[in-house]
Amino acid sequence: MNYGDSQLKQIHCHDFIPMFELQYPDYKWHNEQAALYEVICAAFKAGTCRDPPNSIIPFRQARAIYGIDMMLEWSFGQTSGQRTMVPQLLEVNYCPDCVRACKYHPNFFNDIFAFFFFGHTAEETNMTRLV
Repeated sequence: MNYGDSQLKQIHCHDFIPMFELQYPDYKWHNEQAALYEVICAAFKAGTCRDPPNSIIPFRQARAIYGIDMMLEWSFGQTSGQRTMVPQLLEVNYCPDCVRACKYHPNFFNDIFAFFFFGHTAEETNMTRLV
């Protein structure tokens, strides 16, 4: 999702993480990323917890690509009163537009197919296994 008329600035992970930790020295990106991954896992668990047709049907041979839009929102801990970043799931899209992914990662689809269909590991294909 790109809101507004502003110019989108693409920042790669290897540049983003040091910038994030410089701007927010009390927060480590790996902790925030782990919280984002927890929300993603919870969303897919919720999406598969009921019987069809009210759920995504679990099928070991099925493969799909989902686009996930998330952001971090500032919140204050109810007990600690400390400011924290809380992941917010904005939307999940089945079969998303992958133009930008291919533009910045030319092997995007090669990696996905190698992982999904040819048994390559997450490490070999620049992916992160969440479960």
